[in-house]
Amino acid sequence: MVLFNDDSQDDKLAKFKKREEEQLARRAAADAGVPYIDLAGISINTDALKIIAEEIARSRELAAFDLVNKKLRIAARSPESDSTKEILERLKEAGWQPDLFATSPTSLKKAYDYYGDIATTQKSSVGKIDIIPDSISEITGGEKNRQEIITLVEEILENTRDTSQIIEVLAASAITLGASDIHIEPSEHEYLLRMRIDGVLQRITTINERSYKLIISRLKLLSGMKLNITKEAQDGRFSIRVDESQTEIRSSSVPSAYGESIVMRILNKETLDADIEHLGMQPYFLELIRQEISRPKGLILNTGPTGSGKTTTLYSFLKEVNEPGNKIITIENPVEYHLDGIVQTQVNPDEGYNFYDGLKAAMRQDPDVIMVGEIRDDDTAKTAFHAGLTGHRVLSTLHTNDAAGTFPRLVELGIEKNLIDDAMNVAMAQRLVRRLCDNCKEKIAIAGEEKRIIDSLTEMMPHKEQYKDLLATEHIYQAKGCEECSKTGYRGRIGVFEAIIVDERIGELVREDPSSAKIWQHAQESQGMLSMAQDGILKVLDGTTDIAELQRVIDLEKSMRDSRK
Repeated sequence: MVLFNDDSQDDKLAKFKKREEEQLARRAAADAGVPYIDLAGISINTDALKIIAEEIARSRELAAFDLVNKKLRIAARSPESDSTKEILERLKEAGWQPDLFATSPTSLKKAYDYYGDIATTQKSSVGKIDIIPDSISEITGGEKNRQEIITLVEEILENTRDTSQIIEVLAASAITLGASDIHIEPSEHEYLLRMRIDGVLQRITTINERSYKLIISRLKLLSGMKLNITKEAQDGRFSIRVDESQTEIRSSSVPSAYGESIVMRILNKETLDADIEHLGMQPYFLELIRQEISRPKGLILNTGPTGSGKTTTLYSFLKEVNEPGNKIITIENPVEYHLDGIVQTQVNPDEGYNFYDGLKAAMRQDPDVIMVGEIRDDDTAKTAFHAGLTGHRVLSTLHTNDAAGTFPRLVELGIEKNLIDDAMNVAMAQRLVRRLCDNCKEKIAIAGEEKRIIDSLTEMMPHKEQYKDLLATEHIYQAKGCEECSKTGYRGRIGVFEAIIVDERIGELVREDPSSAKIWQHAQESQGMLSMAQDGILKVLDGTTDIAELQRVIDLEKSMRDSRK
């Protein structure tokens, strides 16, 4: 006969302790005038739980357990304590609407157990959050075409309430598809999800209103944006880590007629091919650029619109000169890709640290090479030119349409005409064109409109002898579309380039009249420079791209008129 059962007694003791705790919790609820809750019978919403970091939740003896839009339910052991009130105030400042409940320590333990299942860590000290997803391998693993990835995204959007998982899947699918941006755009009847792949926005799917609102709330939290501000533009950033690979995400929101439009820009260092040989420069051009970036001083300015690959090209130049004997400093907004052996700094205009301030500070560091992300004002331009005159190599970007447009733009920025040829080495311009998919591109005869364009642009082309075999070809290729290229006909991108070497004659022309046409005429006739359109035509002739794609990024009619002058 069993006289005493230890397990039974322990069970009874645990139940008694539980009842006592719950009674104390009910009493605390009544004293504080808030509802009582037992989390043992409640489904914990992990999106809510993640809003308060685990270490803070445990130390303050509280937990967020449910979330509906901006209404956040909080269970606390001591509803009237100063620490609880402090947390509630901080949540309100961040745009949340907290509802407070009283609960017991045993009840809170259930909520804390869920932290172990969350694959999210927060780095609030640097204002960004790393997401370490466990489920993304379904998208990133194996070979999947665009439609298969879209189907997976649609399933996640339809079936999950975990907004962190939704954002993880969106980022993972964009990385897998090689997208540079994710766009979520509200309209009157739908919320559209698009991705920019190879420089072109492509429709992916639509999002329901519930998912749209959840995504915006979670994205703002991840990115450090203010949740309660919906009528002003905001910017932020976070990072996503898959295994050992980390990708930076720059996020932005702007108000629109039907809600906030969201863009997530993906800065995936794994896709950065910053070797100078892989940019697509013609052999003569590559040799020329290598000579210029090896010179001990002077400016190299790369021009073109946003998204034309200027920064990647400058990174390739930095890699080329990144030697133990060189001190290299960059001033960027933001630091998009990290390079070993280089000091990279990031401007912060909100705190009064801009490109001009960064360049002045960099000059005090005794650098050999300085990269300035962009010259956008006269102070930065003048300081960059001073650096070029005083023994520094300076790389930067400028927004102009072509290489020749660099010179009148510099004059507009207040640079003295007689300083330009002393301080500058090269003015470049570039665009990115999509490569034809090698699996499906179609061979066609050169005839009709294609022949007119090719003949016009190659008639006065320099270096004809070097390209005589290409110029003699009778066939080119055009896009078709297959599963491998997601029916677009293109896979990847390559640069088309032009440049002007700043020689004595260029200096004279600038001092006489900074006319783009005269400057470019000298570059073609005396320096043998190809225009971007001519460089592109060579890439059409060798089967890298097609006429339609070249026309998408370059005004070929204008280029043909200019070539006949």
